[in-house]
Amino acid sequence: MKYQIVKLKGMNDPLFGEVANVRMKVFVEEDQYPSGTIVSNLDRDATHFVALDDGRVIGSVSANIKTSEQGRLPIESYMGPLQTGGKVGEICKLAVLNDWRSKPVALYLMVAAYDHLIESGVDGVVLWSMSKKAKNIRLYSKFGFKRYGDDFICCNSEPAIPFFLDVAQDSVYDGEKSANHRRFTDSYKKYLTPELHQQSQADSGQGAQRERSRDVLSQTQDNAEVQNS
Repeated sequence: MKYQIVKLKGMNDPLFGEVANVRMKVFVEEDQYPSGTIVSNLDRDATHFVALDDGRVIGSVSANIKTSEQGRLPIESYMGPLQTGGKVGEICKLAVLNDWRSKPVALYLMVAAYDHLIESGVDGVVLWSMSKKAKNIRLYSKFGFKRYGDDFICCNSEPAIPFFLDVAQDSVYDGEKSANHRRFTDSYKKYLTPELHQQSQADSGQGAQRERSRDVLSQTQDNAEVQNS
């Protein structure tokens, strides 16, 4: 197996269709989300980190940075005023196919998104998780995320928990976890393609899979409501 983590910006790269396909398998088929919620307007400006195994997309996560024009991120409606006056980032839609969940794929994707936001100068980061996803919650706590605001019912009618990371107060870089985090970072960067992914025709040997993925994307791309996980 040959692992790789690539970075996409927005939705124009053909590989994003396969990201939508993974979200469909995880969020719709497993978690019972409505199919129209897996792609949103925020994906157009987001940075997506995509894990591949021998060229097959096996997982992804997305990172948003709120601009002044955006107003509040949708998750902020459940959180109340955030304890930061600066730039806010969001990590969302962490999804890994079932056969790879015993590997550190989710951890590496989280490190990639987290480091991207920290390096972009955010002062705080928000995310949320379904209450029953104990593994996800433990993973987020490793980065310093804390419950923040009110629990709510997410789009599949399941209880969910919002989390917030105050970078100055809770970031792993400022605590005793920094050595472990640096080890994780050094490990995942072995698989990271540093520049933005550029899909070429010669590189697209999985044409039939690309076509199916584009079909999934076309079914969801018009959705204007953001739903994340």
